[in-house]
Amino acid sequence: MGFYEEIAPYYDYIFPAGEEQLRLISDIAGEPPKRILDIACGTGAYSVRLAREGHVVWGMDADAEMIRLAGLKAAQEDVPVRFFAGDMLELGKGIGGADDRFDCIFCIGNSIVHLGSKEAVGAAVTEMKEHLAPSGSIVLQIINFDRVLEKGITSLPTLKNEDIGLVFQRNYTRDEDTGLINFDTVLSVDEETGPVRLSNRVELFPLTSSMLRELLANAGFDSFEFFGDFDKNPYIPDESFMLVAVITGR
Repeated sequence: MGFYEEIAPYYDYIFPAGEEQLRLISDIAGEPPKRILDIACGTGAYSVRLAREGHVVWGMDADAEMIRLAGLKAAQEDVPVRFFAGDMLELGKGIGGADDRFDCIFCIGNSIVHLGSKEAVGAAVTEMKEHLAPSGSIVLQIINFDRVLEKGITSLPTLKNEDIGLVFQRNYTRDEDTGLINFDTVLSVDEETGPVRLSNRVELFPLTSSMLRELLANAGFDSFEFFGDFDKNPYIPDESFMLVAVITGR
């Protein structure tokens, strides 16, 4: 069983849907119904909320268990969302058909850097562009790796949910040989049957703002803005915790 499959039952406790994220995505998408694609959707919290607003929503994730739980969530909320397990480098396989353009595509939660290389991130951006409507927009969000690299950041804030006794620890170490970042996590949960402890390591590509600008330009985008959070505060390379990119037009 893979790590993300193991943490799927706890995913909503670790990463509950944020109101700031929803406000920005809803604002970028525009008045419903708009066609929206949620890439790396996890258990579908954002997809379901957007579908409830009246949008036509698709959600994809690489983990089949996440998609199964997302489907259950949509059924419980009685909203139509088309979920599929797939690869963000091959979106067409999951979407299928001729009607495969979206008014808004978003990939948040530092997901795109899990691809592990600059080339793969560039390919993902190009793939998104292929499925973007002419007047559509993309929202990407990653950790601010300018700050991580400059200041030698070795950990992210520990996430906690006291209701279920959950603690999610996150640490970074730079591999000097590959240039990648080892993302080490430990999830601890106080279950009634006993404590649960799940650990994992995944390699992340430290995508800086200058690299992202280059990849967006290479993909043919000439209109994009970088922000320091989902409220559109300024992006400050050595201060902002995250980088939020809003990309418009094909």
